[in-house]
Amino acid sequence: MITDGTLSPGDTDAKGNLIDPKDYQGKQQIEITTAMKSHLQKYSQTSVVLYMMLSKFKTGKGDVKYYDRHNKGKDYNGYRPFYIWVFGNCEDIAYLKARVGEPRFGNSEIIDKFEIARQDKDLKYLVKPNKGDRAPYESTNTNEVCVKNQGKGKGDGYTFFVLLDYANYKGLTVDEEFLLDTSNYMTGDTLVSIKDVNKFQGSEYSYELTIELANEFFHQNKKEKEVKVWFNEKCPDWSERDDTVGEGPVEGKTFGIKMQVESIFDAYSSKDGKCAELTFKVSKFK
Repeated sequence: MITDGTLSPGDTDAKGNLIDPKDYQGKQQIEITTAMKSHLQKYSQTSVVLYMMLSKFKTGKGDVKYYDRHNKGKDYNGYRPFYIWVFGNCEDIAYLKARVGEPRFGNSEIIDKFEIARQDKDLKYLVKPNKGDRAPYESTNTNEVCVKNQGKGKGDGYTFFVLLDYANYKGLTVDEEFLLDTSNYMTGDTLVSIKDVNKFQGSEYSYELTIELANEFFHQNKKEKEVKVWFNEKCPDWSERDDTVGEGPVEGKTFGIKMQVESIFDAYSSKDGKCAELTFKVSKFK
């Protein structure tokens, strides 16, 4: 679907009632989200890609005008965003992008992009095999680790490393900057913290996570505990692309585009809002 994306509801509805722009967008957001959720119930492997492009716009003969939220035509000569929405099966869209590439028309290139799909059920990850003495632990399985207290002089507590395959994990809407920020990772346990996140090369895994456990982690003589790590789903912020007024053409902005992106994102969001959850069985050296 190729569109200018601008909402033009007019000032009154079919019954002559005044239309409140914020109320109108709120109702539209609910309707779009509901329709997309209904579609996903039947076709769960649907992905959506949105490309924001830029085109020269010039008022011409007839009704070639810019229509604002009042549905009033206005003359405008300049550049306007336009959008390409692509809906389809995940594999088909991946094939299309691989064979055709991403869109480009004349001098128009992609300004921004939003892409979303159902998250994979499982993010591929494993406790990094311990080579050398970076951290005293032993990985006994993909998500099982046996740790040893580092002792005084090296800092109390426990540390182990985890490798993650974000590159092939469907459904991510966050960028690399988000993934590399430790503050975005949640643990639900004050005795568990994410010390560092780095890009990882040389294998099928793309990132390395450093997990630290406080000295009191195995309290009350417990020898084994579960550790969970995740980050919360995050909708890309399209505020800078959004015209919040809609009275006339604003270069580089579109009235209602932020709402449209959020509508699709909400349809894909999980009930608990968690993304890329990791679970580890952590035991203590005897």
